[in-house]
Amino acid sequence: MLRSYSVGLIGASEVPSCKNVYIMGPIFTVPKYIFCTLACILYVYICRFFKKVLTTHSESVLEKEQLSCKEFRDYLLRHERIVKRVKDFENVMSLPILFLVMYDSLEMIFGFVDLDPFGEFSVTARKQNLIWFNLFTSLRALISFLCVSLAAASVASASDRAKKGQQEILKLVHASTVQEKIELLLFIKVHNCPPLVLSAGGCIYFTNSLIFTAFCSVLTYSLLM
Repeated sequence: MLRSYSVGLIGASEVPSCKNVYIMGPIFTVPKYIFCTLACILYVYICRFFKKVLTTHSESVLEKEQLSCKEFRDYLLRHERIVKRVKDFENVMSLPILFLVMYDSLEMIFGFVDLDPFGEFSVTARKQNLIWFNLFTSLRALISFLCVSLAAASVASASDRAKKGQQEILKLVHASTVQEKIELLLFIKVHNCPPLVLSAGGCIYFTNSLIFTAFCSVLTYSLLM
């Protein structure tokens, strides 16, 4: 309600008295922001963990001068298990992160509207008091969105590097017989995993280009309001 009033989406007659707003406002807003912040921190921490696991797993094998077929198969199986864990994590967190990203996007839109660069909204004393609150929450939303997007995109980058690293690792494999080479090629084909790209609800895919696209979208919608 504070958001809607500050940007002129609802009238002053629909807003409770200042006393009620200042008393009840924190009771409803503080737990919401705490929950969103904790969800963001948890998501970022787990993404950083999976990024480190993917990177370490590839680098540990690349340090060797030569690999047997068995060692390479074990490497692919371990990589497959890591990918499965990441996908399980995505399935669990996909919907909550979608809501979080959508909420943060709305907060950023309202924050830009609060700046009122074209002077479209009249500024009253009550609205002036809410500007700092809105800018603070918008800044929190921006930081949350950047942290979530960058952390998820880092997992995609690590997965892509691991996929490219498999080609380098394959050069280290020593297959002494034709049968071993055939079995190895068949094994690679069966256990070939595409690079991971984490998503939010299957709607938003976290890549390095997402941040620029999201910023342009938020700016566009803000100008249209």
